[in-house]
Amino acid sequence: MLTRERRDAVYQMIEQEKSVLVKDLCERFDVTNETIRKDLIALEKEGRILRAYGGAYIIEGVKNEVHAELRASLYPEEKRQIGKACAGMIHSGDTIFLDESTTCQAIAKELKGLEDLTVFTNSGKVFAELKDQPNVRLVCLGGEYDRKNQSFVGRSAIDMLKEYYLDLGFLSCRGLDMQSGLTDGGERNGAVRRCLLSHAAKIVLAVDHTKLDLKKYYRISDFEPIDVMVIDRFKSKEQQKEWEEFLGRNQTRLIVTESRECDL
Repeated sequence: MLTRERRDAVYQMIEQEKSVLVKDLCERFDVTNETIRKDLIALEKEGRILRAYGGAYIIEGVKNEVHAELRASLYPEEKRQIGKACAGMIHSGDTIFLDESTTCQAIAKELKGLEDLTVFTNSGKVFAELKDQPNVRLVCLGGEYDRKNQSFVGRSAIDMLKEYYLDLGFLSCRGLDMQSGLTDGGERNGAVRRCLLSHAAKIVLAVDHTKLDLKKYYRISDFEPIDVMVIDRFKSKEQQKEWEEFLGRNQTRLIVTESRECDL
């Protein structure tokens, strides 16, 4: 296969799957990591894809779920700051929920100083982060394992969550829009998040700035159930002002973790 033909085929695979791992591309096209790396660099220069550590993705399309391995490599410092701010709301003895987002994985990394903490989750990554922590009673939702998102989903997961009421529920989403509310790239994880909204005394939405003003496939909720929104930053002062006014009308507390000025 000629280089141009292979690169077009690589793009078609990314366009269809929305995100792919380098190891899967190497296997599919029977080429080396270095060859795929060059293909992805070329496609990114053409403006057709975005690269991340270990793979590539596109943001187009409402039904779009980027592989968890790639999401984990995006904006790590911003997510660390969000995770630290969220962890500051948690107290010893609390019962909380952390969803499958990489932002909630960042929260899990900040829980080591707390005692007698009960953590519910549907995330394989959160489970791996907390499974050896003696201060945490870890409860994992059952259900079907979603390999792309590394989470447990489906009716069994939702039915189990419905049996409990929690002090704090932390969730993220793939899109955030003033009119459309919180939206997700797929219905299975979105349905777990929707269930959480009525099963915690306080709901905290933890998102990075890339989710703002986007609409995705599955509508989770409007902003009425959201008590606190934690975000790293806004893209402009104008955007921040609009969101501050909107969230104020919805009585949602806003926490911005970065102190630097917004881009002009």
